[in-house]
Amino acid sequence: MRATKQLAGASVLLTGASGGLGGHLAHALAAEGATLVLSGRDTRALEALAGALPRAVVVACDLADPRCRPRTDRPRGGSGRPLEVLVNNAGIESAASFAVMHDAGRGHVVKMSSIAGKGGVAYDVAYGAVKAGLAALR
Repeated sequence: MRATKQLAGASVLLTGASGGLGGHLAHALAAEGATLVLSGRDTRALEALAGALPRAVVVACDLADPRCRPRTDRPRGGSGRPLEVLVNNAGIESAASFAVMHDAGRGHVVKMSSIAGKGGVAYDVAYGAVKAGLAALR
């Protein structure tokens, strides 16, 4: 697939960036010209990923910890622009991220689902239910 640079200069918060899928998403978003704010729990993995990308900053934190959220609610990457795109690759979000995009008059939210929404996961009913709910939003 050819990069179209549709995200050129856009400020993108990518949660769950330190995991496997997060790294692939980061490279794809960077190829589209996005300025990335990489969020995740593994500081070393985030820093290594940021070092391999042209425009990325790291916000290492566990989104399940409410003390972390102020750092991801209103991130400003190297561009200094407010958040324009939230790629919710980790399962926590807050209303403040949406408020930033509302205040800017634009924004996009991408929510990640999984095959667990089709068949569930043993011993993790809540996870499967949430993924099924996301699939139902299509």
